[in-house]
Amino acid sequence: MLPSKALFFIFIACLGHITRAGDKQNVIIEIKPVFAGRLLTISTATYVSSGGDTLSIDRFRFYVSAIVLTLENGEKFIEQNSYHLIDVEDPSSFIVILQNVPTAKISSIDFNIGVDSTASVSGALAGELDPVKGMYWAWNSGYINAKLEGTCKSNKGKKNHPFEFHVGGYLLPHYAIRSVKLNLQTPGSKIILMADASAWLDGVDLKKENSVMIPGREAMQVADKYSKMFSTN
Repeated sequence: MLPSKALFFIFIACLGHITRAGDKQNVIIEIKPVFAGRLLTISTATYVSSGGDTLSIDRFRFYVSAIVLTLENGEKFIEQNSYHLIDVEDPSSFIVILQNVPTAKISSIDFNIGVDSTASVSGALAGELDPVKGMYWAWNSGYINAKLEGTCKSNKGKKNHPFEFHVGGYLLPHYAIRSVKLNLQTPGSKIILMADASAWLDGVDLKKENSVMIPGREAMQVADKYSKMFSTN
């Protein structure tokens, strides 16, 4: 029997062959977590932030939601019930498959980072929004849109030198959902998104700024930073 990792990469290879039925196609979105361009590895690798802090990452999760594809002919495809939790600890989450997309080249992709107010006020839900996934606070604060945790030796004020950013908030003035729009340099029916965790820490001094755990002004500032973490092929 093949090891699970081998089976996963065979699965990815098979997805490279786009299937079409009539005038519809399946579109693959592959998300690649990185740090400053380097493939991101949980706990076992060290990275250097733009502020010069040496760190390792123990957890990196975020929601991609409300996906909209714009086709070269101007038509738009809007995914229904569009919530996808990307978790670096679960490589199978890196692949999102959109079904029944009109068969045409894709020129751009729009999506949100986080979970909208509609889902948040509905209370804890199932599937990708199940609280067991560790991304739900409570009815009055909703979902954690994105989470980054790790250790940094620059943070000498705490035992084991942790940093932790849990970013959310669906009520004004602290609405932390962020929208992303990316044009595709090579239009096609497979989209590769690079998700660069270093964007969270751009300009951040981890000796002073190392914890955001509730909705508020600081969460909004972090959300502004990580809204810039995506690039495409």
